[in-house]
Amino acid sequence: LQRINDAARPGIEALMADAGVRRGAVDSTAIGFLLGPRLNAAGRLDDAMIAYRLLRSREPLESQGLGRQLGELNRQRRRITEETFAAAEAQILARDPGAFLLMADDPGFPPGIVGLAASRLVEAHYRPSIVVHRGEEESRGSCRSIPEFDITEALDRCRDLLIRHGGHAMAAGFTVATANLDALRARLIDIAAAGLAGAEL
Repeated sequence: LQRINDAARPGIEALMADAGVRRGAVDSTAIGFLLGPRLNAAGRLDDAMIAYRLLRSREPLESQGLGRQLGELNRQRRRITEETFAAAEAQILARDPGAFLLMADDPGFPPGIVGLAASRLVEAHYRPSIVVHRGEEESRGSCRSIPEFDITEALDRCRDLLIRHGGHAMAAGFTVATANLDALRARLIDIAAAGLAGAEL
């Protein structure tokens, strides 16, 4: 934090300028909520090398252009996350609003955004939540959970349906053959119902 505040590289200064953060005011909150998301947006929506080039740049004009580009990607990321969350929530509420585990899938859900949308579902409904980019042959899902439910242990119990999976108790990801997606949903909902029965949610 001291390095950033005392002598920011041109790229970081450009990032700070787009975020409206002045030198000397960078703290963990600024990094977590303003600067970090701009760097992450590149890999989520475009190419992570944009963020790398910004961090390596020593040319002010190049840095300013890259900083603006990352700011725009971050604004797009926020909009797309909100749209994906709203679509996923609508799908879940139409299917089974009382389920102990929430799971939505769609070919239009961007792979780089599904985890963010799953996090929003957990915040809104306090249930383990999964959002899946549905592909023709394979689908990729991102999971977020609550302290009362170990999502990776639940995926371990579905390994026969999955191509690969990994993560930790609160966040995980998986790849599944699209043909197995409905079976996976049904099993995970059953596991969550058994594991969370009686829990105060």
